Amino acid sequence: MYHTLKKKADESQKAIIMMLRSKNITYQSFYITNAIQVTSDFSTMVNIASDPDVQRIIDNAPFKMVDYRVERSEQKQRNAEPEWGIKNIKADSVWQLGIKGNGVIIAGQDTGYDWDVSPLKAKYKGYVDSATVTHDFNWHDAIKKNNPVLLIRSSILVVIV
Repeated sequence: MYHTLKKKADESQKAIIMMLRSKNITYQSFYITNAIQVTSDFSTMVNIASDPDVQRIIDNAPFKMVDYRVERSEQKQRNAEPEWGIKNIKADSVWQLGIKGNGVIIAGQDTGYDWDVSPLKAKYKGYVDSATVTHDFNWHDAIKKNNPVLLIRSSILVVIV
């Protein structure tokens, strides 16, 4: 599946990517959705949109995430009663057997993670103490890591047919 999707993206994105490279325009190619994220001026976007292989253009403007952190004094104490989801999967009955997941590392992929928010912070694998945190091999930002110098003028996602 990987090779099929990658080949389709490489072939169908080739002309647009060549044009972007020739103009030294920032972009990122995606093979799963067969799309290209482009950061450029308006005339380049119009040029890309006129390509018959372009299915659609999606605005990819940055957004500000709401800061949901609260001061420790404002935090509510957690209820000793497990939440409904815990009961639904019967995790609380496993806890009664003494199995509580000690030593297990849980990972996830989501744009909403904020490792330094309580109660996650002290449980984060890279947390050493209140003054020391190491992200090496504990945190990967797939967006910023792949675009270290992303200067946003206007950003779109170009979906190729």
